[in-house]
Amino acid sequence: MTDRERTVFDGLGNSMDSRHLGPLKLVGGVGGAVMETTTEVGDRSISVRIEIDHPTRLDKTVVAGIDFALDGFSRTDELSRQVIGDALRRPNSAPSELLKKWGSLAGQDDPDQDEFLRLLEPVQTTIMPDGGRENLERVTMTYVLADSSAPGRIIVRFRQGTWPEVDPRLQ
Repeated sequence: MTDRERTVFDGLGNSMDSRHLGPLKLVGGVGGAVMETTTEVGDRSISVRIEIDHPTRLDKTVVAGIDFALDGFSRTDELSRQVIGDALRRPNSAPSELLKKWGSLAGQDDPDQDEFLRLLEPVQTTIMPDGGRENLERVTMTYVLADSSAPGRIIVRFRQGTWPEVDPRLQ
C-alpha cells in the first residue's frame, strides 16, 4: 500500500461520494485501502475507519454498503449494548472487567450494571463493506466510559452471518 491519499472515482470520472462522509479518499492500493475520518452521529462525533479489501472492485454498491452501515448506526449501537449487557453475566469478559474497574474506582462492591451501560459511549466504528468470504467482519464498534473514570475499550464485532460478539479482552 502507498501512503498517498487519493479520491476514488467511478468509470465516468465522478468522485465516489458517501452521503455521510462525502468523497471517499483512500490511502492504499491494490492490496487494500483505508479512510479515516469523523462523522456526527446524533449529538456526538465519532471516528470512522473504512477498510476496503478490494479497492479495484470499489463501486457504488460498496459505497451504498458504507452508507447503509451509517444509516443503521443507532440499531448497531442498540445491538452492541445488548451484547455487552449479556457479556456482563460472564465474570471474565471484557465488559465485566471494565465494570469491576469502574466500580472499584467509585468505591462500589456491586456496581450498577444499568448505569454502567448508560455511561458507555461509542467512540469509533470500523466499516469493512467488501470483505467477501476472506473477511466476514463487516463492522466493529468501540466503546469507552463517557466519564473516562476507568480506562479500557470494549470492542463489539459484527460478522456476516453471525450474532455480534464482544472481544474477550479489554483494549
